[in-house]
Amino acid sequence: MIIEQCPLKSAKDQTFATPLFTNQAQLQDAVKSMMEEHLNLYPCDYCGRQFADYSECLVHQELQCPSAPPTCDHAGCDVGSCNQKETGSECNINPEDFIGFPEPELVDLINIVGVRVKVKWRDIGLGLGFKGWELNGIYATKCRELDPPQECMTEVFSQWKSGLKSEYSWKKLAEVLVSPAVNEIELLGHMYRELKK
Repeated sequence: MIIEQCPLKSAKDQTFATPLFTNQAQLQDAVKSMMEEHLNLYPCDYCGRQFADYSECLVHQELQCPSAPPTCDHAGCDVGSCNQKETGSECNINPEDFIGFPEPELVDLINIVGVRVKVKWRDIGLGLGFKGWELNGIYATKCRELDPPQECMTEVFSQWKSGLKSEYSWKKLAEVLVSPAVNEIELLGHMYRELKK
């Protein structure tokens, strides 16, 4: 039992402590509330699951949450009758759908794609035309911060943008994302929605 200390006013006063909680459930609720106040937790808008990292929460909401409403806006798709929703994939979006979008900005690459697939930075780099030894060099020189996969992903995108590797376009990135090595087909729908905004 948690108690609150009460100072004695006189020898006649026999009250030494006053209980704050009368049962275990109240105590657990109070502890949980205090923890939530002191931790930066980010709840999913749909299912309420909480995440310590904001980017993990976004990925969950946009790609993984089973309670999220359908959000497909691919050309010609009627969300209510979309037959792709049962499989969890987007409506037949493929790399050719990204032809005609403007050249990617580095900040968009990082915010739309990088934070969601940062652990696959090496496979994405290989798909974009980097050699293994070049990726080892990126890791050795650039990836010593608090979030190494994110730093590496950012550096891969930065060097890809410099034009030394392969075609710099959303279409090329989409081709890499659907390749067997990366296998992030679901991310195409997210990219498409973000670029259509």
